[in-house]
Amino acid sequence: MSEPPVPPRSAIALGLTAAAAQGRLELQVCEACGAVQYPPREACHRCLSSRLQWRPQAGAGELISQTILHHSHEAFFREHLPWRLGMVHLDCGPTVIAHLHGGVPPAPCRVRITAALDRAGQGVLIALAQGDGSQGDDSQGASMTADENLRELTAPAEHPKVALVTGGSSGIGAATCRAFLAAGYQVVCLAREPFESPAARVHSVEIDLSDAAATREAAAELARRFPITTVVHNAGAIREKPIEEVTLEDLAALTNLHVATAISLVQSALPAMQERRYGRIVLVASRAVLGLARRTVYSATKAALLGLTRTWALELGGHGITVNAIAPGPIEATRMFHELIPADSPKLARIVASIPVGRLGRPEDVARAVMFLAAPEAGFITGQTLYVCGGTSVGSIAY
Repeated sequence: MSEPPVPPRSAIALGLTAAAAQGRLELQVCEACGAVQYPPREACHRCLSSRLQWRPQAGAGELISQTILHHSHEAFFREHLPWRLGMVHLDCGPTVIAHLHGGVPPAPCRVRITAALDRAGQGVLIALAQGDGSQGDDSQGASMTADENLRELTAPAEHPKVALVTGGSSGIGAATCRAFLAAGYQVVCLAREPFESPAARVHSVEIDLSDAAATREAAAELARRFPITTVVHNAGAIREKPIEEVTLEDLAALTNLHVATAISLVQSALPAMQERRYGRIVLVASRAVLGLARRTVYSATKAALLGLTRTWALELGGHGITVNAIAPGPIEATRMFHELIPADSPKLARIVASIPVGRLGRPEDVARAVMFLAAPEAGFITGQTLYVCGGTSVGSIAY
């Protein structure tokens, strides 16, 4: 059997760095004889086959020797001396040299090797004391941050992809949950009804978000269970009334649902975001913030979200956390819209005629905007309100 062409050595070595970027330790494994390789190479050290593939490794091994650096020509290490390095014989075969975490006792001892990116974006190997990180990536992250030198050496691994979405059981919220699932996120849905999905990455919490005390309790519990790095507050209610009939109870209920819920969820998620220096917060307001008849408490409390957006953007930007708002216009296939405008209502044609693009929006239109603002690549966009309204924000709408 002919062997595949051997890529350049520089390209081969990037395999360790690519895995380290996601917090994984991967080493090359020979498909011909099964030998695990280190350092990265073009041909198997045992049988010389070039059929080497990157595969995840547990990283368990024995620290067989160590040294302490007291001098270095590298500026970074000069500022962090003394620095411990060790030689570790991995249970899977190779012997590697790794940076030693402060919790690793003197050799000989059992350790676990993990991979991370250094500040220059290169993969490095780090030896943790046996048991550190045994509860998963979050424990590993906590262990790494406990060592000041290694915290300075390494860049944070890719953020946990956990999105909390309110009102996710239908309409815009359900479309947003589906979009996050398609992007590989775990989804935590808070709504009156569960988000229907067979995916194991969905966690539904049935709750009345207008109950401020219950919302605070649920938010705190979810923050203990999940490293939430994305919050999308979409839940809403209208309470359509002319000003003469509006009550303070209406105002209190929607203030709890729209404003207090946003505050409780963000306060609970902030520690995880700040620890990782990464977060995305998207508040779903409404085109009605520009004014719409019979929407007194709705427009007022949704407009409050724009104030939160601008204020939190200023407070949290230095932590790598962006905060933006989306203001949808008339969106069909949502419970809120059709409770006011039944599908057979003569008003429907009049509304469509007043929309510059000539159609109603769909939940997916808003979900795509959420995903844009929630993306890791959107880190230079914060404090903004994006109108997803078919152009009604620059004109008027006939309800």
